[in-house]
Amino acid sequence: YMYSSGAAGDSLGLSFTGTRFEVVYVMHPALGRFAIEVDGQILREVNAAHTEAVFGAWVAFDLAPGEHVVRVIALEGTIAVDAFAIPLLDVTPENEN
Repeated sequence: YMYSSGAAGDSLGLSFTGTRFEVVYVMHPALGRFAIEVDGQILREVNAAHTEAVFGAWVAFDLAPGEHVVRVIALEGTIAVDAFAIPLLDVTPENEN
């Protein structure tokens, strides 16, 4: 996972083509809040402060098919992002005769 510097506005981004993605993050008493932005619009704010350490917390979004840009933006305090999870597109080859 990656930690932010603690400054508001720190961000981590990803471009992808698909219909679904997840942000996997860490919760901990020393961590703060972040926003998840998709295609320039904030879809959710997440409070990662928790009474104990929790690894593997996640939030998922279903999107319209197409290309998307996702950013996780620190709002307050340090944040820790573990992963972006994006399902693979169906790449099953056609039956060749």
